[in-house]
Amino acid sequence: MKKQLKNAKGITLIALVITIIVFLILAGLSIAMLTGDNGIITQANNTKVLNEKATAKEKVQVEVGGSRGTDGKLDYCLLEKNLNNIKDIEGVPSPIKAEDFPIEVTVDKKYNYIINSDGSVDELIEREGIEIGDYVDYIPDLNEAGYEVDKLAENITGSNSNNSIISQENLKWRILKIYKNGTVDLISESKTNQRVYFSGAVGYNNGVYVLNEICKQLYSNSNLEVTARSINIEDIEAQMNSRGETARSEYTSAVKYGESKTFESENNQYPNLYAQENGSGINSTTIKTNGINKSDIGDSIPMEDTSNTANNGLTVTQTYYNFPNSMECFDNNTIYDMLFNKGNYWIASRYSYCLDSYAGFGLRNLGNSNLSGGGMFISNGNSYTANYCFRPIVSLKKNIQIIPVENADGSDSNHMHKLVNN
Repeated sequence: MKKQLKNAKGITLIALVITIIVFLILAGLSIAMLTGDNGIITQANNTKVLNEKATAKEKVQVEVGGSRGTDGKLDYCLLEKNLNNIKDIEGVPSPIKAEDFPIEVTVDKKYNYIINSDGSVDELIEREGIEIGDYVDYIPDLNEAGYEVDKLAENITGSNSNNSIISQENLKWRILKIYKNGTVDLISESKTNQRVYFSGAVGYNNGVYVLNEICKQLYSNSNLEVTARSINIEDIEAQMNSRGETARSEYTSAVKYGESKTFESENNQYPNLYAQENGSGINSTTIKTNGINKSDIGDSIPMEDTSNTANNGLTVTQTYYNFPNSMECFDNNTIYDMLFNKGNYWIASRYSYCLDSYAGFGLRNLGNSNLSGGGMFISNGNSYTANYCFRPIVSLKKNIQIIPVENADGSDSNHMHKLVNN
């Protein structure tokens, strides 16, 4: 009898221990379900934060959207007033000026957004562990065919000297700019070895298009949803300091940078694309303000028509400039070295140039020590040919994760930041 009781107590004790263990496991699972990374409480908190962020962003978007004038552009005075209608907003400049963009604002003391000059609103994203000049392990899609010769024909480039395909080169990539919305621009470490020839009014009309198309075809990455393009004048001007901006505004030939001059008979011819550009005046002393910029491609590109004549006067705005000392125009020595000490290469932006008796038209280029241009067409009808190498740029969207690597000096594949497409 005693033996039976002893056995019963032993079984009861074992059952109790097992029950306790089961309860502990169930409790652990319950706690994990509630508080783990994918737990109910965690998911609820995450959802709450996402809703709060979305609401905060919507507040900013609504006020920015209601701050446009009749021309569709932002009215800075109205924008300042409307933004300050948002409760607990910080960072609104007073008064708002063009140079304040992108404007960083904080809503509810914890949600940070960027208001861009075009009125778009982005979340402020901090890219940690990367710096300007670092190397990134970017690899474009393989293109063995290259850029075909028939796309460089004389009716597209104005030159009959583009006799070989342009092949994909094995380029290294460095960080040129880190945007506050998380986007990162990469530039090839050096210019390409191959050259592109442009000539005359056709070269002026189609040069920007061709340079961007070459980069797009040879250096894009479809998996990362990255479309390559050529470097343009805006990429360079975005890095300039106030001394550079002053040197640009004070540059003078027949007129100062940004000013216009009208040319009459025998010096009134122009590349056809120029008629679409801001700053042009065809048969008029009034300049165009609703057209395309110098880095835009315009309509009907590539253009097969060449030049035309403004019989009632050709008004040309001076957009060419260079620097007496380019190094002084950039505060960041790394950026200056990346841009200027690489030999001569094309910049995918056009320019117009005013002299006393005629105007000149061409494409920008950048040399070892200065920002210059390759002249192609003169308003008296003369044409010229220029040839340089080129440099591609790619923009990584904010969803592309950049995994920092120490000492990202590009010395080998282990010393470059890594990319992951989320």
